[in-house]
Amino acid sequence: MVDIEWLGHSCFLVVGSRVRVVVDPFSSAANITYPRVKAVADLVLITHEHFDHNNAGAIGGTPTVVRGLGEWGSPISVKGLAASHGKGRGTTAVYVFRVDDLSFCHLGDLGEIPDARLQNAIGSVDVLMIPVGGVYTIDHNGADEVLKLLNPRIALPMHYKTEFVGLSLDPVSEFTRGKTNVRLEKSNRITVDKGSLPEETQVVVLAPPG
Repeated sequence: MVDIEWLGHSCFLVVGSRVRVVVDPFSSAANITYPRVKAVADLVLITHEHFDHNNAGAIGGTPTVVRGLGEWGSPISVKGLAASHGKGRGTTAVYVFRVDDLSFCHLGDLGEIPDARLQNAIGSVDVLMIPVGGVYTIDHNGADEVLKLLNPRIALPMHYKTEFVGLSLDPVSEFTRGKTNVRLEKSNRITVDKGSLPEETQVVVLAPPG
């Protein structure tokens, strides 16, 4: 079993039996006011160098810090794939990695629908962390299209408007409206087991940390 904790915005802590991974820790600012990231990890993944994604110094322990594109083998196998941030903002990394027997994909600040090259490089996904708020990333319509292309078992929305975000993003309700495959959690944590994954994509909306 793997524990997943949403630390706010695009930041997640993924805890397996032998590794702790944090993706996109943010710096607190006037428009990002989630509780300060407090986590200990073995590995930190930074999709791109914007303040709301690149605060590796907030993470405790002595983690390996991975930034940008490439492939790494320690402490776990990770691929950093190039994708468009969109809106003329350059490139974001899309990270693909495995924790225990589960495959994860974090889409960073994905700004365009993945082409065939990127889809093939991502491959099969159990848990997908997907931006849905628009403006700086794909919006809810784009996220719907990405779900159809990647067909994850679980989709975790991120990078959207909450009480802690002053950016002009859409709320997650724009993405979940009309969907029947949505699970609203009262906690910012879930535990995922390979044997109990849903057969069809389920959107799991985690509660903001607090």
